[in-house]
Amino acid sequence: MKRRAKLLFTISLVVLDVSAIALAFYLAYRLRQWIKWPTPPMNIGPFHSYVGTMIVQVLAMVTVFFFYRLYHRPRALSSIDEFYSLFGAVSVGTILAIALNSLMFKNSVLELDYSRGMILYAWALTIVLAGTGRLAHGQVQRAMQARGLGGARVLIVGTGEVGQMILQKILYLPGLGYEVMGFVDGGDLENVMGVPMIVGKEARGIVSLQNLDIENAFSTSDIDLLTALTNSMSQSLENARLFNETQRMLNRMEREMGLARQAQKSILPMQLPQQPGYDFGSLIIPARAVGGDFFDFIPMDENRMC
Repeated sequence: MKRRAKLLFTISLVVLDVSAIALAFYLAYRLRQWIKWPTPPMNIGPFHSYVGTMIVQVLAMVTVFFFYRLYHRPRALSSIDEFYSLFGAVSVGTILAIALNSLMFKNSVLELDYSRGMILYAWALTIVLAGTGRLAHGQVQRAMQARGLGGARVLIVGTGEVGQMILQKILYLPGLGYEVMGFVDGGDLENVMGVPMIVGKEARGIVSLQNLDIENAFSTSDIDLLTALTNSMSQSLENARLFNETQRMLNRMEREMGLARQAQKSILPMQLPQQPGYDFGSLIIPARAVGGDFFDFIPMDENRMC
């Protein structure tokens, strides 16, 4: 599945480049007709007569792209590095296409006015269109790799700070498509096996096993089994942490609500008034910790109270 995904990414990238190069050639042909600079175009025929020239240009560009390893994209390749490589490849491909067209169509019925202006337009447009297409293709590829399509399984050698740093980088860049299977100690690769305890995008620890009696003790199936067990342990520990956190928040809320209940009681009358001929009583029981009710006795004069 992973090899098919990698092949799909490469084929789609080639198709995208071919489309960008052909479109750039067509737009350059149109621009040369519209822009009369530096000199008016001479001997420009209909576009279908330039199809052979365009095919040579496409083949030359794709060949140069291949030798520039633009179809062997590293997972951590930055857009700037890819642009620099693309700039050089397009420049060399343009020179190669000019040479091939001169050799193949010189003094033939297919010889046409492939002017410097058209060459310059095609060169610039190819960089822009191919670069834009590759940028979009890279974003789609990283999004698909982040979902597990075309990913690669990696085993980090070393369990120290460097190994932890590599693990964190992989976790925070899921678009690279790396799936960390575990750690091994660089001193004895076959007898030590470690698997990170990953929760979300954080490594909370490492489960490490070592066999001192048997050489080549661990296999890929052992790593898969330990990974499954570690994932279950990680989830259980995370659930326990969340439960403790929830209990801590509930206890804190209960203490705060108790303070609010005491504050509410403190603003209510502490003593009932004594009025001949009347008996007063009060009772407030909130449905929850606190309520919104309030009462008070306010004397209006010697004989009236509200």
